[in-house]
Amino acid sequence: MGGNVGESLIAKSFREIAFAPLRTNSNPPGAPREPKVRPPVSEGDTVREVDKHRRTIQAIFERRANIPWADIEKMLIHKGAEVSEGSGSRVRIAFKGVRAVFHRPHPRKEADRGAVAAMHRFLVEAGIDAGGGEKGGEEDDLQGL
Repeated sequence: MGGNVGESLIAKSFREIAFAPLRTNSNPPGAPREPKVRPPVSEGDTVREVDKHRRTIQAIFERRANIPWADIEKMLIHKGAEVSEGSGSRVRIAFKGVRAVFHRPHPRKEADRGAVAAMHRFLVEAGIDAGGGEKGGEEDDLQGL
């Protein structure tokens, strides 16, 4: 009789685990995710953060390879872009009326030259120059690019 009690406890715990509801994201399947948006430079931004974003923009305009994708996303959010997750490794970005879809690099975490070139075109279309500011009526530093 003692063996049956043990077996029923095992069977019960198995049923609790096997048929427990799965944990899911807060968004139901197919529902759009909330974009990540951050207001432009505020008092809370440290000099280090602003400098890192400036260096990321410079690296993109110099078309360097192996720029960490997380740094690119953080810079875009800092500048005021809306970044939202697409399906798979896709990332949708809307910035100053310009929209694009990029593929988050994997398995590596760094953007290759092709992704950097695409990001460079995106930033130029959005009116961002190599210094990280908006293009104005004055001469652009990127004439040779």
